[in-house]
Formats: sequence, structure tokens, C-alpha cells
Amino acid sequence: MNDGLSALLTDEEFGNLLNETARRCIPWEEFLSLPQPRGMSPLDTWGLLREISRLEAVPLNVPDLDGNVYWYRRTYELDDAVAAIRCECRQHSALDRVMAAGFGQQFVMASRIAETIGTAQLDGLAISEEDSRVLLRMDRTPRTDAERLLVNTFAAFDVLPSLVDEPFSLALFARLRDMLLEGVDTDSLSHARPKIGLLQGVADPDHEQQAVLAYANGIAAYLNRETVDRDDVSVLQGQVMIDAFRYARPFGIVSSQVGRLAAGLFALKNGLPVLSLLPVSRARVDWEMGRIAPPAVSFGPEEMEALRRRHPFDATPSQTLLAQLILFTLKNVTSRIDEWERRDDEMRGFLRSDPMLNHRQRSILARALRSPDAEFRIRYHQTNHNIHYATARRDLFELQAKGYLSVAKQGKTYIFTRGPRITELELQSAARVALDFESSGAV
Repeated sequence: MNDGLSALLTDEEFGNLLNETARRCIPWEEFLSLPQPRGMSPLDTWGLLREISRLEAVPLNVPDLDGNVYWYRRTYELDDAVAAIRCECRQHSALDRVMAAGFGQQFVMASRIAETIGTAQLDGLAISEEDSRVLLRMDRTPRTDAERLLVNTFAAFDVLPSLVDEPFSLALFARLRDMLLEGVDTDSLSHARPKIGLLQGVADPDHEQQAVLAYANGIAAYLNRETVDRDDVSVLQGQVMIDAFRYARPFGIVSSQVGRLAAGLFALKNGLPVLSLLPVSRARVDWEMGRIAPPAVSFGPEEMEALRRRHPFDATPSQTLLAQLILFTLKNVTSRIDEWERRDDEMRGFLRSDPMLNHRQRSILARALRSPDAEFRIRYHQTNHNIHYATARRDLFELQAKGYLSVAKQGKTYIFTRGPRITELELQSAARVALDFESSGAV
């Protein structure tokens, strides 16, 4: 064996670095702070470690428009994250059962709204978050082409389960695009050039359309697992292709939205129903805007861009970040569910004296307790709980009759707000809390 190589392999500092890079993805600045092997510059050591990494790397077998293949290392950190995501997102997991129950439908609705807005922003669509949220929550008729696109995207999630048995193809992607653009004049949409994605960024728009469509066919083959490497992880496979759509933009201004629907369908096909519902695109936008930053994730946008420039085809940082954003979203959802359950328990205590209320009415009152300015409409209540209009109407008017809600009319629409009985419940709760403090010796 070459004496230099033998010395390097027995060098304790090199061994530690090799060990650490197998454990997790390290930013360049942190790498510089670690003890380095004797006789080598940090840049040479970094390069050698990268070459060693490539020997065991997993290729993402969708070459970009210039023929480059990206690859990533399955570090211990990444494998741990993937295992946690699979456990939480798989069919019949605890979270799946919660999301499928009537109680969890409000989380599904909130998640879908956030994801609809997030994917539109990934495509650079100029929209108001607040106005978009009101539009989708209140089931209002869209007034502009941008609003029509949002409504179409929101509705398209309902279609995905019916497509589970269809293989991915250019024709299927085009069908998803047509669903999104039904009734939309794309020339009237105001949009900006999308920001750089987690993986390739944004391709040169001068690429021939034939090459772009061939790239989309490559995405389909990858999602059908025809070209996938045996060590690639399905948990990330669909989500990383959102960046592939965003990079090549085979479907113009709605490419990210087509990619998000394809990722949701891929999750359903692979027994990961919770992953199909999570607002991970929303998390991508929040990361790009700096609202999700280290230490919640390993890299901010500037660090990611520096790593991309240093090693453009090493996707380990982007795959690591993607897994971390999914975990961040999962943690956010579960913490909200925990809080909701705590509030629901509190609400049940408040309402023991009125056992005639159903779970839908309890969810309305829980929100009324949390948000004094909350408004409720029959149509939204119907959609949120997937019930008949007459049932939704009865739920709300029964609460109004009991004094829990007040009602007013705007045109032909009934608007319900919290009623005087809610205030009484809050006062009773405050009295119970004070009594608990006294009996426990806290005051």
C-alpha cells in the first residue's frame, strides 16, 4: 500500500472526520473548525472525503437538462430522519388515524390550505396569503384567475386517491396541469421568477421544449421506480421531484403545483398517506424566507447555496434539509394536535352539562373559545366535515338556539359568531382554575 495513503488511513484526525461525515452532513465552515489531518490542507481533505463519499453514494437517476446526475449519501442522520418520517406517515400510524377521524379533518383542511398557497408561491405566483386563506376557508367564489388557480389546486387534492392505480406519465402530469388551469387565463397571472430550489435551482429557459418534456418523462420513470437506485429512499423520492419540476418547469407557471400533486400521489401509492397531506411546500417557502432556520434545520439558504457552488452535484445537503423540513412539519402538526386535544378536553369539561352536542359542534365551540373573532358559515362547516348541507345548517342553528353562537345575515349568507354562553363558560373555567390552584397550595 502506498505509504502516504497508509499514513492517511491510520491518521486519527482523518478517521474522525471520515466518521463524522458518515454520521451527518457538515457545512464547510464547521468542517474548518474540526481538527484536520497532518500534511493536508482542509480543501484537499474535504475533496478526498467527497470522493470517498461518491463511492457509496445513491444516485438520483433523473439527469438534469445538461446530463448531470445528482447523488447523495445516506448518513446516519438522514437514515434516522427517514425512519422517523416513515413511522409517523405510514398507513394506520397513530397520526394517520387522527387525521382520518372527524376530529382530524380540520387539520387536513388547514394543511391543504397552507400547501395550496405554498406551492403557488414556489411557482412565483403573486398572491396575498391572507386573502388566499380567506378565499379557501370561506369557500368563496373566485374573482380572479389567480384565485381560480388556487381553488382548482385545492380541489385537485381530492382527485388523487382515484389516480393511485395509474402509472406516472407525461399524459398524467398533463392531466394534473389541465385540472389546475381549468377556467384560468394564464396570461393574466402575475408572477415572479421562482427562487432557487433545494436541489438544482431553476434551469435556463432556452432549453428546447423537446428536452424539457424528455426530462419530465424521466421524472415519471423515476416515480414509477423504473430507474430508481435500490438504495434510494421512497420517503424522499416524491418530495425531491417537486424540485425537479420546479427546475425544468415543463408545465410553465404551474410546474411546482403539478409536482406537488405528483408527490402527493406518490406518497399515496407507497403507503404514506400522512406525507401526502403535510404542508411541506409551505415549509420550503418558510425556509426560503428565513422563518425556518438553524438550529431547527442544518442549513439556511446562504449555506445551502455555498455548498451547492462548492459541490454542485452532491445532493446530500438538500436531501438532509428536505428530511428535516418534513420532520419540522410533522412536529408542528403533532404539537397542534396535542394542543387541540388539550383544548378539546377542556371543552368537554365545560360542556358536560350539555351532552346533546355532537363532535362537530364541539369543534366549533373549541374554535370559538380560542378565537373570539371567529366566524362560521354553513358551507365551510359542510366542506370541513364532509356532511350534507342540511346537517351543517342544523349544527349551527342548534348552537345558536342554545346561546353558544349568535347569527346575522349578510345578503343570503348566514354568519355565526360566538354567543353569550361562551363567555359564561370562560368565566366558569376561570373559577375552576382558581379553585384548583387553591386546593393544590399554589397560591
